Amino acid sequence: MYKKNKPAIIFLLKFVVVYAVLSSMYSYYLDSFTTEGVSQADSFTEEVAIESSELVKMLGFESHLQDHPDEASVKFYLDDVYRIKIVEGCNGLSVMILFLSFIVAFGGSLLAKMIFVPLGILLIHISNIVRIAFLAYVYVYHYDYAQMTHDYIFPTIIYGMVFLLWVIWVNYFAVSKKKEELE
Repeated sequence: MYKKNKPAIIFLLKFVVVYAVLSSMYSYYLDSFTTEGVSQADSFTEEVAIESSELVKMLGFESHLQDHPDEASVKFYLDDVYRIKIVEGCNGLSVMILFLSFIVAFGGSLLAKMIFVPLGILLIHISNIVRIAFLAYVYVYHYDYAQMTHDYIFPTIIYGMVFLLWVIWVNYFAVSKKKEELE
């Protein structure tokens, strides 16, 4: 049974190890922003907030940010209305870790990974910036749809995009023994 399932087992082990290592590093990174029991937003979350704010400004809206006084988040104002806060979970890093873990575990050439991974992470990052900007707009101007948009529509889009990237990787860039035998 082991021989029959060996590729799947190896994939799962690689995925779990890479995911655990990267998640532990991320957790350590987040812990570095807590001093004497007081947490502040990490620098990547702050950067995502800034980029999202700049995007809505480019679209003709007023936007500004403010550190949240009581928690590790950034208050996002759209047209002087505060309705969303950007927390660590909004910065997209956990989705990037998930994406990267799969690509590393599945295999493929180093050159392909060196091109595909940064492009995939960039696509996830840009999508996340657009997501936050659009969520701010929905929370301010279409509040009735805010919860549905936050909880269902955008997770479906982001995770669907990651799944599509995985499918592209598997079908076009990952090298399998069967592909090599056919060529």
